[in-house]
Amino acid sequence: MASELEAQQLVHSLEHGRGRWWVWLLVALFGTAALLIVHIWINPLNQQGGQAPFFRGLTDARGMEQAVIARELSKGNGFHTKVISPAAIDLMEKKKGEKSFNELIKFDPDAGFATIPDYHHAPLWPWVNSLAFRAAEGLNNVIKWRTEDDGRPNYWKLRPTEEIHPADRLIATNAALLMIFGIIVNYFTGALIFDKRLSLFAAGLCLLCEHFWEICFTGQPQMLLFFLFSLVMHCFVRALMARDAGRKAILWNSLAGLFLGLMTLTHMISWWVVIGAIVWVGFAFRPRYAEPAIILALALICCAPWWVRTHNICGDFRGTAGLVDKFQIRGTESQIMRQLGKPDESIEPLHRRAKMQGQIELQAGSFIRHAGGIIAAPIFFLALLHIFKRKEVASFRWGVFWMWMFALVGMAYVGLDAAPRHASDIHLIFIPFMTFYGLGMILMMWSRLELNIRILNILLALIPFTISVMPMARAFTDPPKQPVVFPPYYPRVISGLGQWFDQRDIICTDMPWATAWYADRNSLWLPQTITDFNELNDYRFDNHITGLFLSPESGYRGLLNEVAGEGSEYREWAQFIMRMPRANANFPLKAALPLPPKSHYILFADRDRWTQRND
Repeated sequence: MASELEAQQLVHSLEHGRGRWWVWLLVALFGTAALLIVHIWINPLNQQGGQAPFFRGLTDARGMEQAVIARELSKGNGFHTKVISPAAIDLMEKKKGEKSFNELIKFDPDAGFATIPDYHHAPLWPWVNSLAFRAAEGLNNVIKWRTEDDGRPNYWKLRPTEEIHPADRLIATNAALLMIFGIIVNYFTGALIFDKRLSLFAAGLCLLCEHFWEICFTGQPQMLLFFLFSLVMHCFVRALMARDAGRKAILWNSLAGLFLGLMTLTHMISWWVVIGAIVWVGFAFRPRYAEPAIILALALICCAPWWVRTHNICGDFRGTAGLVDKFQIRGTESQIMRQLGKPDESIEPLHRRAKMQGQIELQAGSFIRHAGGIIAAPIFFLALLHIFKRKEVASFRWGVFWMWMFALVGMAYVGLDAAPRHASDIHLIFIPFMTFYGLGMILMMWSRLELNIRILNILLALIPFTISVMPMARAFTDPPKQPVVFPPYYPRVISGLGQWFDQRDIICTDMPWATAWYADRNSLWLPQTITDFNELNDYRFDNHITGLFLSPESGYRGLLNEVAGEGSEYREWAQFIMRMPRANANFPLKAALPLPPKSHYILFADRDRWTQRND
């Protein structure tokens, strides 16, 4: 009888008591782990239908650039890179005019150089990934599951049969874990300002948002930003609750300032969020100036050492990241970073205003796409007109609004292109909080209709949920057909360049991030003109530019005019891109080799480096 009674009590606990929450927690953990494994490691549909896995390698250039830095950090080389842009050379020589670039980086004509200091990216995301790389290398040295032909452990060598390097998966896994941790923090934040059910529903929408997972695949630092911003907002909610309870909120606001400072070390555009937070805190807390000053001071303390380091290297505390705001005014980001020696022209305020106006219109018009397709998020703006009874709920929405508004201005100032998942797009960090208020408004308006019909209440929950998760459902039913992100990346082919060139060589290419990451070789971003190429080769690198590698990044265009026509950014290199006869007749790199797949790659070199010879 005792055992039967205990069994009944256990069943009752699982159905109605605390045990029910443990069951749902286990279900949630299992579902989250399944999504992580399916998206990054194993796709069951791929095993059954022969289609490609969801994850096909890193998809973004800036993500690969930061991966290169993380690898150099893990090897003990410091915050260095193998990606060299003409704009970086030009900036250093202008700001440090007493020496040339090769003197400043201590270029050795005989030995070449291993890497150069990076002064474009923020440090925190590469540092996080470098810790994962060190752990993976250490584990590989013990287990030796990745080795050379002679049995020596080598984690970084891509096998001939591999399409994706495991380091790509490691970076994506780091991003996905940070996303999951951020969603968990947001669940507790939403439970404080609304209730557990609404917060759980919103967290589920974010977890099933395919937009979030696709950003994990880019290698960009957005998910670290997402996690840190989730902590910032939780601290602000706690501060509001302390304020309304008559307690001091300075500790929570100081913690928020510390996390905001870490955000600025993750991406420079976060400074616009910091400004928005300072403005809001100045209105929401008393005394009006003390706590905003603390937040600003903490953010500056976090950034100051990095700014000093960057200024000492290149003469500008912003580095080459300060050139990105010329996007659309001086051309594409590629044109700006490939420019060498052009006088620095001032930008007219009229041009800046026109750019920002167009950017704000573009981002506002595509807000649903930036919100990951979660249709509840835009309803947040209606919540700004609603009178909430709880003070912290009413005040917190304005915090979300002001930080988003300043972030919008910052993104408009820098400029986003029409392509999804831009490196400076930080709309996603606001999505959970906008979703909280959007769902809250839907439920309040629905409750006022007083339609106590169960089927309608179920439909109310299912309709926004179904619409929001449709992109993920489509990804499951129609996964990619190719195993890699081609065009333009084919890692197995690109990594082969590392066998033909060594550390003394420099490969000039239209996608230096990919050759630096997969081939582990010094890579110069293709200059705008052949004259600039010759100047760099002769006077900066002592004829060490021994390869020219062209890919679909420059050649995969819809029209011939887009390659060779007036205004094309690759016009000077059109003969090389289109494989015209005698294109390299008066060029120092005479040998040429088309590369698979389907000869979409072409390599020019100083000599035939690929034909095997008997020693």
